[in-house]
Amino acid sequence: MEEIHLPMRIMFMIKELHQRGYSSLYLYSGLSPSGMHWRYEIGQMVDGKWPNSPLIVKGSVQNTGEIKWAADNSTVELLADGFESYYKDLLNPKSQANAYTQWYAILIDGLNPNELLVFFADYGGKHEDLLKTAPNYRSKY
Repeated sequence: MEEIHLPMRIMFMIKELHQRGYSSLYLYSGLSPSGMHWRYEIGQMVDGKWPNSPLIVKGSVQNTGEIKWAADNSTVELLADGFESYYKDLLNPKSQANAYTQWYAILIDGLNPNELLVFFADYGGKHEDLLKTAPNYRSKY
Protein backbone atom coordinates (compact mmCIF):
# COMPACT_ATOMS: atom_id res chain seq x y z
CA MET A 1 0.00 0.00 0.00
CA GLU A 2 1.28 3.42 -0.95
CA GLU A 3 2.08 5.84 1.87
CA ILE A 4 -0.41 8.64 2.36
CA HIS A 5 1.55 11.89 2.59
CA LEU A 6 1.02 14.30 5.47
CA PRO A 7 -1.10 16.84 3.55
CA MET A 8 -3.44 14.02 2.51
CA ARG A 9 -3.66 12.80 6.10
CA ILE A 10 -4.63 16.31 7.21
CA MET A 11 -7.35 16.48 4.53
CA PHE A 12 -8.74 13.11 5.60
CA MET A 13 -8.34 14.07 9.27
CA ILE A 14 -10.95 16.80 8.78
CA LYS A 15 -13.33 14.20 7.36
CA GLU A 16 -12.59 11.93 10.34
CA LEU A 17 -13.24 14.77 12.78
CA HIS A 18 -16.53 15.49 11.01
CA GLN A 19 -17.47 11.85 11.54
CA ARG A 20 -16.61 12.27 15.22
CA GLY A 21 -19.15 15.09 15.39
CA TYR A 22 -17.04 18.22 14.90
CA SER A 23 -19.13 19.40 11.97
CA SER A 24 -18.22 23.08 12.34
CA LEU A 25 -14.58 22.42 11.40
CA TYR A 26 -13.46 23.49 7.95
CA LEU A 27 -10.27 23.23 5.91
CA TYR A 28 -9.09 26.01 3.62
CA SER A 29 -5.94 24.95 1.78
CA GLY A 30 -3.66 25.84 -1.09
CA LEU A 31 -0.08 26.13 -2.27
CA SER A 32 2.75 28.44 -1.26
CA PRO A 33 4.06 30.85 -3.93
CA SER A 34 6.86 28.40 -4.76
CA GLY A 35 4.39 25.53 -5.06
CA MET A 36 6.62 23.44 -2.79
CA HIS A 37 4.53 23.68 0.38
CA TRP A 38 0.89 22.86 0.98
CA ARG A 39 -0.69 25.47 3.22
CA TYR A 40 -3.70 24.88 5.39
CA GLU A 41 -6.01 26.73 7.71
CA ILE A 42 -8.31 24.86 10.05
CA GLY A 43 -11.04 26.80 11.74
CA GLN A 44 -14.63 26.60 12.85
CA MET A 45 -17.60 28.03 11.07
CA VAL A 46 -19.23 31.06 12.64
CA ASP A 47 -22.95 31.32 11.99
CA GLY A 48 -22.41 28.49 9.49
CA LYS A 49 -19.95 30.54 7.39
CA TRP A 50 -16.32 29.81 6.50
CA PRO A 51 -13.45 30.70 6.38
CA ASN A 52 -13.26 32.75 9.55
CA SER A 53 -10.87 34.33 11.94
CA PRO A 54 -9.54 33.46 14.44
CA LEU A 55 -8.26 30.13 13.21
CA ILE A 56 -7.62 27.07 15.29
CA VAL A 57 -4.36 26.41 13.45
CA LYS A 58 -2.60 27.16 10.21
CA GLY A 59 0.56 25.75 8.79
CA SER A 60 2.66 24.83 5.82
CA VAL A 61 3.92 21.31 5.17
CA GLN A 62 5.57 19.18 2.56
CA ASN A 63 5.03 15.42 2.19
CA THR A 64 6.39 14.63 5.65
CA GLY A 65 7.14 16.48 8.84
CA GLU A 66 6.10 17.03 12.40
CA ILE A 67 2.90 18.65 13.54
CA LYS A 68 2.96 20.24 17.00
CA TRP A 69 -0.54 18.97 17.76
CA ALA A 70 0.14 15.30 17.02
CA ALA A 71 2.99 13.32 18.53
CA ASP A 72 2.19 10.55 16.04
CA ASN A 73 0.83 11.58 12.65
CA SER A 74 1.40 8.25 10.90
CA THR A 75 -2.32 7.60 10.33
CA VAL A 76 -5.41 9.73 9.82
CA GLU A 77 -6.92 8.38 13.04
CA LEU A 78 -3.83 9.17 15.16
CA LEU A 79 -3.59 12.62 13.61
CA ALA A 80 -7.28 13.22 14.45
CA ASP A 81 -6.70 11.94 18.01
CA GLY A 82 -3.83 14.39 18.43
CA PHE A 83 -5.82 17.30 17.02
CA GLU A 84 -8.84 16.52 19.17
CA SER A 85 -6.72 16.22 22.31
CA TYR A 86 -4.50 19.27 21.66
CA TYR A 87 -7.34 21.62 20.71
CA LYS A 88 -10.10 20.20 22.93
CA ASP A 89 -10.64 23.55 24.66
CA LEU A 90 -11.14 25.34 21.31
CA LEU A 91 -13.43 22.84 19.62
CA ASN A 92 -17.15 23.53 19.46
CA PRO A 93 -19.40 20.89 20.97
CA LYS A 94 -20.21 17.95 18.79
CA SER A 95 -23.11 18.40 16.41
CA GLN A 96 -24.87 16.77 13.48
CA ALA A 97 -23.47 16.58 9.97
CA ASN A 98 -24.44 19.50 7.76
CA ALA A 99 -24.30 20.50 4.09
CA TYR A 100 -20.60 21.41 4.39
CA THR A 101 -19.55 18.09 5.93
CA GLN A 102 -21.45 16.21 3.22
CA TRP A 103 -19.92 18.40 0.48
CA TYR A 104 -16.45 17.97 1.98
CA ALA A 105 -16.73 14.17 2.21
CA ILE A 106 -17.82 13.91 -1.43
CA LEU A 107 -15.03 16.28 -2.49
CA ILE A 108 -12.30 14.43 -0.59
CA ASP A 109 -13.48 11.01 -1.67
CA GLY A 110 -13.53 12.16 -5.31
CA LEU A 111 -9.91 13.32 -5.44
CA ASN A 112 -7.35 11.24 -7.30
CA PRO A 113 -4.78 9.35 -5.19
CA ASN A 114 -2.26 11.85 -3.75
CA GLU A 115 -4.19 14.82 -5.20
CA LEU A 116 -4.04 17.76 -2.81
CA LEU A 117 -6.99 20.03 -2.19
CA VAL A 118 -5.87 23.40 -3.58
CA PHE A 119 -8.33 26.26 -3.22
CA PHE A 120 -5.68 28.95 -3.64
CA ALA A 121 -2.28 29.47 -5.27
CA ASP A 122 -0.49 32.34 -6.98
CA TYR A 123 -1.53 30.98 -10.36
CA GLY A 124 -5.05 30.00 -9.28
CA GLY A 125 -6.05 26.98 -7.26
CA LYS A 126 -6.99 23.76 -9.02
CA HIS A 127 -10.16 23.49 -6.93
CA GLU A 128 -10.91 27.21 -6.63
CA ASP A 129 -14.06 26.93 -8.77
CA LEU A 130 -15.51 24.43 -6.30
CA LEU A 131 -15.80 27.25 -3.77
CA LYS A 132 -18.59 28.76 -5.88
CA THR A 133 -20.87 25.89 -4.87
CA ALA A 134 -19.39 25.21 -1.43
CA PRO A 135 -22.03 25.45 1.30
CA ASN A 136 -21.73 28.68 3.28
CA TYR A 137 -18.40 29.72 1.74
CA ARG A 138 -17.64 33.39 1.90
CA SER A 139 -14.72 35.22 0.37
CA LYS A 140 -11.53 35.19 2.38
CA TYR A 141 -12.04 37.08 5.65
